[in-house]
Amino acid sequence: MKTTLFTHVTVAFSCCLATFTAYAGPETEIDPIGNAPVTISASISGEVVTKADNNYQPAEGNKKIFLYYKDGSNVKAHEKGVYSYSGSWTAELSGNSIFWDDLEDVNGEYPFFAVSPTDLDKATTGSIVQNQSANADFANSDLLMAFSEVAAKKAKVPLIFKHMLAKLTVKVKVGTITNFTSSTVTIQNAKKEFTVNYTSPAPTAAVPATVVVKSDATTTELTPHSEADDSYEDNGVKTIKVYSIILPAQEISNSGAKVKTTITAGTATNIYTYAPVIPVSLANGTHTTLTLTVKGTGVELDDVKVTDWTTAAADGNITIDTP
Repeated sequence: MKTTLFTHVTVAFSCCLATFTAYAGPETEIDPIGNAPVTISASISGEVVTKADNNYQPAEGNKKIFLYYKDGSNVKAHEKGVYSYSGSWTAELSGNSIFWDDLEDVNGEYPFFAVSPTDLDKATTGSIVQNQSANADFANSDLLMAFSEVAAKKAKVPLIFKHMLAKLTVKVKVGTITNFTSSTVTIQNAKKEFTVNYTSPAPTAAVPATVVVKSDATTTELTPHSEADDSYEDNGVKTIKVYSIILPAQEISNSGAKVKTTITAGTATNIYTYAPVIPVSLANGTHTTLTLTVKGTGVELDDVKVTDWTTAAADGNITIDTP
């Protein structure tokens, strides 16, 4: 009799537990049950118009997003998360996650700040990679930031990243050079260090933080990333060599950064410097394309275009340094 009674009690308890579980209902995106991790979606604004998909899907470099609650200077435990990309963005749950139940709203909102691909780790200063010739170093020099506020606890926080530094592309038309062998481009007298302010002014989706060249930054020579060749039509298809660099906003001028182009044709090597009297301003969040044409022993400035990544006009002299 005792055994039978115990069995009946166990069955009754199991039924009650099943009833309670059914009552609790499934987890929803609006109000997760338990301590659910914050999940994200990621896209990039200001990309070139020819890019079909603005979802943030890194192919090179450090494929990570570093998420902070409130702003990028937050040092509070459990308010920083790390996400890795492998086909989709996934939280690294081993001590690197933000959970909804750990967060207190700010005036009814849940604000999030994100940086990628490299964590500044609450630092107020940063630096690009000096030599960006390798794919990973070029990718890791990009500074992407996003700020997003959500009104309720949700399964995904939408992060729309903005490019916080400037991108410069130098196109060199070499198709008319006889016996052309090779070309290189370097950016001389440039500054690579910058400062970041996360809180003043207060972060917004439009301005997640402010980034400027570090006031005491020293000048150095930067090596761009070699892109795939382009071409143009001039009595046949001619070659354009393409180089890109990511750097904090500064000027290309006779007193600022300068574009040094080295052309080798046969056994002769010529060096040209573009340092205009009227500066070409490289603005954060924009992509400036500078097109140069090599003609004999001279180089002419073809065009300067600035896109979101204002058309600008510029003039200046590009002189040969060594005959």
